[in-house]
Amino acid sequence: MLVTNEEMDSVCTAKDLLELEVTEIPMLVEGLIQETGLVGLTGSSDVAKSTLLRQLSLSIARGDDEFIGFPLNTRSNKVVYVSTEDVMQDLAFLVRRQLENPSEIEDCWDNLTFITDSYNLLEKLEELLEEQSPDCVIIDCFTDIFTGDMNMASRIRPLLNRFKNLSQRYGTLFIMLNHVGKGKERNRPSKHNSLGSQAFEAKMRMLAELRRDPSDSSIRHLCIVKGNYIADEEKNRSYVLNFDTERLWFENTGRRVHFDDLGARTSTLQDEWLDRCLDFKEEDPERSITAIYNLLQEEGFEGGRSTVGNWIRDNWEG
Repeated sequence: MLVTNEEMDSVCTAKDLLELEVTEIPMLVEGLIQETGLVGLTGSSDVAKSTLLRQLSLSIARGDDEFIGFPLNTRSNKVVYVSTEDVMQDLAFLVRRQLENPSEIEDCWDNLTFITDSYNLLEKLEELLEEQSPDCVIIDCFTDIFTGDMNMASRIRPLLNRFKNLSQRYGTLFIMLNHVGKGKERNRPSKHNSLGSQAFEAKMRMLAELRRDPSDSSIRHLCIVKGNYIADEEKNRSYVLNFDTERLWFENTGRRVHFDDLGARTSTLQDEWLDRCLDFKEEDPERSITAIYNLLQEEGFEGGRSTVGNWIRDNWEG
């Protein structure tokens, strides 16, 4: 049974929840993105993250049955796209270029609303959410609407909570575009690669990383690095996408590539154990380097304690 936002409340007893008879998580993009809440897309600059999200917006607005090969489950076919890096003239060019038929101007394109001015953004969004009940709101990009230190969790979480509250109130999905940290695009795909990683990724129910193929510039890898409602076996291999640079359109090749085969292999030890080290720290931020080192050793880690200390110092942003 799927539940509409009118049936939900921010305060419920367990009895209330069980009476809703929710037996599956409602999905906007089947197998990838849930219907409501916060999700994120990260990647290095100029990897076409915005292009992928515009394609999703156009697919929803047009009423397509699928997006990059995954079924779409839309309700209103409306999208609000906040673009902080482009002006309307840029978007006019990009949207027309992404449409297969540039002369195709139909009523469905009223379903997609762009915002390029982030002043009083939350107030603008609430008005549009009230009027349109969009399937999703895309924030492109998060670092432009958050002006503080990305390493300060105490500043990031309150802002993300405001978006989460809007999502719950109006039954709308929020997709946050973010960037990876400097030099981390060479690492194995990981939730820890994102800017403000611990504070940002902790609020995301799904986090994906888009990256170039190491040897083919026309290929992108969509890597699900965190997915609360996605099976574990789907989170260690990328979805291989062909990127048409003329049309600015992605197509799913149907191939998968293991995360271990992506990125530079500069340190086998780091590739194998860094994420596990940060997982231990995330589970208990008060856990000492020595305690984490001992836990890693119990699992077969053969590096030194100083290596663990360096990893935490360089990558932990809690």
